[in-house]
Amino acid sequence: GNRLGRLPAAGWGSYARLVRRDALFPSDTERNTLIRAGDLTSAAFYPPDAYKLISLGRHYVTVEKETGLITMYDENTDPIGSVCPGKKLNTENMDGDILEFSDYFLLHLYENKENMWLRFYKNGQDAEEIQDPRLLSYLDRDDLSVFFLGDYIAVSPLRYSEDSEPGVVMTTDGTVIMDRVAEVLTEQSLPQDAIYLNFGYDEDRKRAAAVVIDTGGGFEICGPGLEYIGRVENLPLSYSSFGSGFVKGIPYPELNGNICEGFVFDCESQSFIPYALSRNTYLIWRNEVCLEIPAEGIPVMISPAYLVTSTGNGTHVYRTEDNSLFASFERERERCLSLGEAGIVLDDDSGSSAPSDPAVTIYDNEGNPTYHTSLSGGSRIRAFVNGTWTFNRGIYQGLIDMNGKWVIKDIINWKE
Repeated sequence: GNRLGRLPAAGWGSYARLVRRDALFPSDTERNTLIRAGDLTSAAFYPPDAYKLISLGRHYVTVEKETGLITMYDENTDPIGSVCPGKKLNTENMDGDILEFSDYFLLHLYENKENMWLRFYKNGQDAEEIQDPRLLSYLDRDDLSVFFLGDYIAVSPLRYSEDSEPGVVMTTDGTVIMDRVAEVLTEQSLPQDAIYLNFGYDEDRKRAAAVVIDTGGGFEICGPGLEYIGRVENLPLSYSSFGSGFVKGIPYPELNGNICEGFVFDCESQSFIPYALSRNTYLIWRNEVCLEIPAEGIPVMISPAYLVTSTGNGTHVYRTEDNSLFASFERERERCLSLGEAGIVLDDDSGSSAPSDPAVTIYDNEGNPTYHTSLSGGSRIRAFVNGTWTFNRGIYQGLIDMNGKWVIKDIINWKE
């Protein structure tokens, strides 16, 4: 509850998620001031008439508009290197991505369909523009997505393209060592009700967890070191393929030898954990233990006390202690509950015709009611951290505890 600082109201709404302490993010619509996420202090300022500033999480890039000089900086605002490439990109709509390898970074700057690839070394060696035609033949293709896979570059067809050629895995000097890449698997994206421990630019969005190779009679999956993980008959779904070291469609001893069916979001660890299905019982690998929970529907969220499943037209909540049904709703979970590490908020009306903003009750992990909203407004209660919940009550917007008492009453006009 200690106040770190304040942010300007304009321009930072798209970054308003929980912070990664070493991240830097732009604080205004001009994107010329960087805020340090750890203490919310100003880290750097670059006049917008002279510089284009691109925030990349723990790193950032400036482009001098007059000279075209491109400089990359670390989280301490220390320069990693500079380079003046042979061509200039229009800085007006320029954006970028970063791929980090053990010895250097690959920086991708782009404006519309114009691309520039730059290499910045970690050992102080001079930065350089990549002009190797072997590399650029894949890096500059519009029908391929580029990722880093350990110390390799993985390119794969765009997920929405049906006629794109297969991708490849290549070394950072452009040598192709694996072809027929049908898909690159990344960590599963978080559900809507999760707390996302990241601020602004997601540095892991270009990190591949595995690649899927089309063998013509199935698909082989290889990990970051190109080690063989397993084989599946059908192409894994790209949004639920990989998480916590498990791949959907492959059997694992941790799941009693059963095939991983997918991933459920663990509210306590803020990560995805795998599950399998065996004789109408879900096997969930959580905290190095295989939980066995007979449940109807598909697991979507789990906490130390509850498992939430979706049936397609409704939601069930089960107690993990004795596998009993705690609550059942005819609506999807986003409309009727929020699951936190210390308890759960449930909509008081389980019918499909319930009001859009109903009263709710907070229950602890033993299933005991601890707070009830007597009026509407419960839909605005959402799980936060350390047993607190975001809440709108009248003119106030803040955090409440499990008993409905204010932890921070007015976060908008908060003063120390």
